[in-house]
Amino acid sequence: MSEKPNYTKEELKKMLEEAEHEEKIIKEAKQKAYIDDKDAFINSTFNSFMQCANALSGLKELSLKEALSLNDRMYRVHDREPKKQKVINIVNEAGTKRIEVAYQDKIVLDDSAQVGIDMIHEMMEEKYARQNKSMYRAMNILLSKNTKGDYDPKMVIKLKAMSDEIKDERFDKGLEIISDAWRVSGTGTYLRMYHKNEDNKWENISLQFSNM
Repeated sequence: MSEKPNYTKEELKKMLEEAEHEEKIIKEAKQKAYIDDKDAFINSTFNSFMQCANALSGLKELSLKEALSLNDRMYRVHDREPKKQKVINIVNEAGTKRIEVAYQDKIVLDDSAQVGIDMIHEMMEEKYARQNKSMYRAMNILLSKNTKGDYDPKMVIKLKAMSDEIKDERFDKGLEIISDAWRVSGTGTYLRMYHKNEDNKWENISLQFSNM
């Protein structure tokens, strides 16, 4: 039977340091490989998204131009002057595909809305924070901004639906202030595509990833 090597304390220490050094090198190599792969993935995906965004932007611009031109031609074919419309629909002859151009006002709240929102928040804190937490949470969600930093334009309608249940003058006054604070900040132009599905109903063709 061979004898086990008899290492000195210094030799054992050196062997341990070498093992730790090698382990460190392997770990750093794995970290670098991960970072390289991560950055490569992000850069590749980012570039693809940018290309798609640019392509879609160009497609929207060209499609809007052609849709408006066709709408004007439709009026002139019938010896009528084109008129401004909030919604324009162009349907193929088979009645299976539809392009919709819609103009929609962008509604925002001015600074005075915060007075009404604070008033409702104070009322909620007093009446519902402890006694009815589900109601408190629901109203907090309605009074919160979305991911774009905007309030829901339908917020007042949703809150008014609770008015009979809440029955509080501060709530009604807060709603009145918020209602008066809505302002039109501009107009958005929307291009939507529809097709007839198997049930012969119009179905939107969405380009949002959440709907794919």
